[in-house]
This record gives sequence, structure tokens and C-alpha cells, in this order.
Amino acid sequence: MTKKKNSSVLACIVALVFCLSTSQLTQAADWGRFRGPNGNGYSAGDKFPATFKVNEALWKCPLPGKGNSSPVVGGGNVYVTSADPATSVRTLTAIDIESGKSVWSAEFPLQAFKAHKRNGFASSTPCADEKHVYVLWQSTTDSAIHALNHQGKEVWKYGLGGFAAGPGCATSPILHGGRLLLTHDNEKHESFLLALDADTGTECWKTLRKTQRTGFSTPVIYQGKSGLAQVIFSHAYEGVVAVDFEKGEILWQNIVFGDHQQRAIGSPIVANGLVIAASGFTTGVKTLVALDPESMDGGGQAREVYRLTRNVPHCPTPLVVGGLMFLWTDRGILACVEAETGNEIWAKRIGGEFFASPVCAGGIIYGVDRDGVVTTVAASREYKLLGKTELPAGSIASPAIYAHKLIYRTDEGLIAFGP
Repeated sequence: MTKKKNSSVLACIVALVFCLSTSQLTQAADWGRFRGPNGNGYSAGDKFPATFKVNEALWKCPLPGKGNSSPVVGGGNVYVTSADPATSVRTLTAIDIESGKSVWSAEFPLQAFKAHKRNGFASSTPCADEKHVYVLWQSTTDSAIHALNHQGKEVWKYGLGGFAAGPGCATSPILHGGRLLLTHDNEKHESFLLALDADTGTECWKTLRKTQRTGFSTPVIYQGKSGLAQVIFSHAYEGVVAVDFEKGEILWQNIVFGDHQQRAIGSPIVANGLVIAASGFTTGVKTLVALDPESMDGGGQAREVYRLTRNVPHCPTPLVVGGLMFLWTDRGILACVEAETGNEIWAKRIGGEFFASPVCAGGIIYGVDRDGVVTTVAASREYKLLGKTELPAGSIASPAIYAHKLIYRTDEGLIAFGP
């Protein structure tokens, strides 16, 4: 790893770190993972207009390469990864949340690998807390997860071994209870689920998997009525798996997606007491299941509450607001269903091609398509199209919401909008 600093803003950042109150640091970690708090894509305290004027953005920041990873926030910085397609050098960039100026960047020279034409070497979203930022890099021989402090110094590194996948990588690590949690499912090397001590990188547990298929989704936490924290993973062939947070033991497993060619790209979510996950294939069947972790069938499986095969997204993760679940499909159809029953309320064709997952703030759903068109829709039982905004460039990444800022990652860099 090599590090570059922007000395002109370093002093400001050091001051910021020491001056931030405890509440601010806690807030900074609130969008510290893919899709924010527990991956739900929802911000309760922020409100933004339905449309934006790009020339009135709060700030813009170019990035030193390409990538599909989403921005996250921690320690007063926005973090995002990128990679040089020609050299495969990956970069983690820290950007001041208020000014939008690059603070420091860390480079990681790694081997290239074949990936899908829509994917690349920087698709895993980092995660962050009040102490560190954690970044996952996968390559053919030396995949690893790195922990850096908010000044850009590497604190620890954990080697994951080789990684092989035709479409490339996309899964992202998460934080919970002082542990870093991730999956390392791939096609040729050892596949496993992993928990590390977030401060030291010490292995807490490692659960081996038989699968030789790549995993793309990001895990989520289900806090059961008993108080036992369950780490939920979804995978096309392994199905939905719940792992004991403390011990790494499999608590239940539902192999629900069949054995036909498919991929679980969108991530599982927890809403209304249910675990909801989807899997499918671009041109084939796509399936969404809702499971009740509190009701077991006696065979080590959670009770299946409902199953959907209509208007199910392949890449975007479902979004639940109140009792409504919004399914924004890759082909530009937005459906609203009852989260508890799966009953469809409405479905409308928005148009566009979508890879990014939608987010919600102030009762407005924001979805961005591959061409960079942001479409806003009311999060309600009645379909209401509110507006459209064209970003400066296309986007595959899901936005971040923090401190009254809506932050998009485009093919050109980051752009932040305010209320």
C-alpha cells in the first residue's frame, strides 16, 4: 500500500477529528456501510428536494479511476474506492464531508482479473466507524481486507487468499458489535464466511462453505427476540443463511433459489420482522423470498412467508419504508408491495437501466439509472412521480446520505446535493 496526502487540507482534517463531538462521530458512522444503517437505504432525519440543479451542487470531487462502489461516511470523511483499468492499481480516497476536497488517498497495487464488462476492480464498498475505514480488495492471488485510520495509516491487514469469479467481485464488508463481517465466496479457491475483530484484525470465526460460486451480496444483521444477533448472508446456491454472530455457527439455512443459473447480487434486508432476499439471472427467473426467523419448520429452516417472481430486481436491493416494500427492477419497473404479505399495490414502468439500489429520505425515493438520471417517486401507496434530474455522468453506485447531504458517485466522481 502506498499513500498520498493533500497537505493543504490535512491540518483542517486533523482539527476536525479532534473538534468533532461524540454525537457527530456517532452520526458519521450512521452511513458507514453499503446502503447505510443495517443496509436499509433509509434516512429518517434528512429531507431533500425531488429535483436538483447540478450547477448548484454543494461540491464535486473527481476520482483517480473507475469503480462501482458506493460512498460511505466515517470520521468526518467520505470514503470511496476506484481502480485504474489499465494497471489494476486500486485506490481508497478520503474526501472531506463539508468541502468535498480530497484529503488523502491510499494505493494498492494488485493483480488484474477478468470481470464482467459492467464490473471492474473497485466494486466492493468500504465500511467505516469512528476509528477506522475498512476496504476489501479481491484479486487472483492476494485478496485482503485492510483497516486504516482516518488519517490514512494502515492499522492491520488480513489476507483472504485467492479469488476467482467470471463476473468479478461486488460483496462488501459490514461492521457490528466491534466485528468486521464478510463473505469470500468464489469459484476456485476456498469459500468462507468470516468475522474479524475490528480493532486488531484478529480472526473471531471462519465458517467454511462448499460452494464454488461467487457471492455478490452484502450481509445484514437480524436481532432476534431472544437477543441473539444473527448474520444473514444470501447466495444463489447456498440460499439464505443465518450465522450466530458470536460463534459463527449456522443457525438456519433455506436453500430457496433453486439450482438454475443465477446470481444473488442484491443484498438481503431485514424489515417488519422478516428477512427478505432475492436472486436471479439477467434473462431468466428472478425470485424474492420473505422468511420469518422466529418461526422454524423443525428442519433447520426459517418459515417462508411469501415468494415473489414478478417485478423482482436482479441487481438493486429492495427498499422498505414503513409497511411498504419498493422493488426497483434492472429494466426500469418500480413496484410497490405490502412488506408483510407481498401483495402488489402498484407497478409502473419508469424506464432506464438500473444497477444502483434506491434510497429514501423525507418520504421520497431516489433511484439513479445507468445514464445518471435520478428519478424520484413518493414512498406511498399511491404512485406519484415527483421529478427527474440528470447527473453529469452515468452511475451504477448507490448514494449515501449524511449530515443533510445526498452524495452520488458517477463515472466522473462524487457530487453532493443539499436540502
